[in-house]
Amino acid sequence: MKMTLSATFLFCTAALAAELPVQLFTAEDLAHLRDQNPNHYQRAEKLITAANSLCPPGKPETHDATLRSDQVDCGRLLMTSNPPKRQIRFTLDTTPYVALVTITADPPKLIPAHR
Repeated sequence: MKMTLSATFLFCTAALAAELPVQLFTAEDLAHLRDQNPNHYQRAEKLITAANSLCPPGKPETHDATLRSDQVDCGRLLMTSNPPKRQIRFTLDTTPYVALVTITADPPKLIPAHR
């Protein structure tokens, strides 16, 4: 019985690990990807750079992408940081990625406060 539970746990853990996307949130994450998989690094960097045109501010959508990625999911939330950021998700070959990108297409504007 213990052997069956252990095998089931290991199988489920492996299945969950396979589904988790590779996080590309920092320069260190990108440097690690560059060292481990230069092809994915080049393609991911181009998708991240193109995030403003692929994911313009407004209604979130899923777009067909170039660079041999099936699609780019632009996320649902625009983070209220300054400058604003958004998570995008994409898959290169069979590896899912999630990246935090700065949105510069619609910069924040100062508006006067009214009394």
